[in-house]
Amino acid sequence: VELVIIPSETALPAQLEVLQTIAANTADANELVLDVTHGFRYLPMLAYAAALYLQTVQPNLNISHIYFGEFNPDTQESRIHDLAGLLEINSWNKAILYSEATGNYAELASLIANQTMAEQLTKASYLESIHQGAQARGVIRNLRSQLEQEPLTGPGALYQPALLAST
Repeated sequence: VELVIIPSETALPAQLEVLQTIAANTADANELVLDVTHGFRYLPMLAYAAALYLQTVQPNLNISHIYFGEFNPDTQESRIHDLAGLLEINSWNKAILYSEATGNYAELASLIANQTMAEQLTKASYLESIHQGAQARGVIRNLRSQLEQEPLTGPGALYQPALLAST
């Protein structure tokens, strides 16, 4: 555990300082758990921005949790939220953008829990890369049919329409 004092200002220079501080303090780390409880209300968003930044500059760093504690004075109850699921949503977003830009569905396939669907998407991507469009379209048709019968869950469900549009 490392406690670090960060600026209390919210302007861009202070936000950048926070990101740089986190990056500097995690340079040799394998895993990061952020806890922004008892912080300013903007800190969960800043922690999310920091996590996105770290995923780019330190791709081997596993950001396992982004905790934020909430206290409701009306009910006198507290809850702890883990905002790390937002990183999974961002992974889908990046994979969709990558596949649209390159035509390569490999990153999307790695996010699909259903192994058969993931393999079909990988195969279609490969067939397209070797200019076997007719065969790739057949695989995509099968994948679309399977997605109609067994829609994606979790963040994948959010991106299923975009996945179908890009394939």
